[in-house]
Amino acid sequence: MRVFSTFLFLTGLQVLVYAQGTTTFGGYGELHYNKNTVSPGKPASDRTGQFDFHRFVLFAGHDFNDWVSFKSEFELEHAQVKSSNSQSEVSLEQAYIDLKFSRAIGLRTGLVLIPVGFVNEFHEPPTFNGVERPSIDRVLIPTTWREAGIGIYGEPVEGVTYRFYTVAGLNPQKVSEKGIRDARQSGYYSKSDDMAFTGRLEWLPLPGLKTGASFYTGSMEQNSLFGDTLSGVRFNLVEADIRYQVFDLSLKITGVYSQISNSDKLAHRFKNNTGKSQFGTGIEAGYNLLPAFFPESEQSALLFGRVEHYNTQQTLSSSTIRAAGTKVTEFTAGITWLPHENVALKADYQWIDSNGISTFQQKLNLGAGYYFY
Repeated sequence: MRVFSTFLFLTGLQVLVYAQGTTTFGGYGELHYNKNTVSPGKPASDRTGQFDFHRFVLFAGHDFNDWVSFKSEFELEHAQVKSSNSQSEVSLEQAYIDLKFSRAIGLRTGLVLIPVGFVNEFHEPPTFNGVERPSIDRVLIPTTWREAGIGIYGEPVEGVTYRFYTVAGLNPQKVSEKGIRDARQSGYYSKSDDMAFTGRLEWLPLPGLKTGASFYTGSMEQNSLFGDTLSGVRFNLVEADIRYQVFDLSLKITGVYSQISNSDKLAHRFKNNTGKSQFGTGIEAGYNLLPAFFPESEQSALLFGRVEHYNTQQTLSSSTIRAAGTKVTEFTAGITWLPHENVALKADYQWIDSNGISTFQQKLNLGAGYYFY
């Protein structure tokens, strides 16, 4: 009888645990040290080094059962929030309900990451080289880019995945010669007269070879706010990337092109120098040094070099003028040491050539980052 009672108790406990589901906790963060070693035309104070705990992110997720779950990330930027004009920020990075009907199709709704490029969705410090995220993934693809919406995802066949979402669009008032970064609404009372459609396809054709293509398209008319003054204004973006790993060598190539239809209407309505089109390319090569010296080690030390070129005013409408600093070429060289696959210590040096500046700007960057789930 005692054995039977114990069996009933344990069975009931298992049912209770299953009914309540499983909650997971995790997070990531990164500390940066940045110093301008050469800064043409700037005072000596511009070359003062700075430490900044750039991001501290907490992840919370819950599996209600084997197909219904919730995932979220809560972020603090720059260590503390001091005042209304501080650069610090406390925000939701993502928060969505996930219904996984099958391997081939699932549904997500909430605050989701825009599936454009690789870094925007996977931006934990150990997943990319360099202390700062690649510039193309900050300027042309405004990582971290998130928005409220709904969409589907899945893996219909092995090695092929997709994500397609409809989300609230961009704020046309905030588009400028610097691009769309300030135009993100991020689920904060996002105006949604005009919705955007975005998606990504990924294909793994060969071992070690990963390819991806992304797009984003959305009207910025917002007629209830601006009437017909922005009629026909639309932002369109396409992106492609390749990542290849063979033995200790790695290669990454990225290309981004975006275009604003009737950009002259934006320039006329908001008195800015918005580019008619934007373009960027980047190529990065890396080599893991450790296997040559410690073949049994699970650590890695990746020596890398990256060249990026981007222009937020690739073409102009008749009513805009070219602004300084919108056409940029960057070279970054450095090393990423992973003492554990989820912990990164980084160092790099950058040479930056901007149009309108006669001498290269140069930067030293040091960083440490982690993530756990």
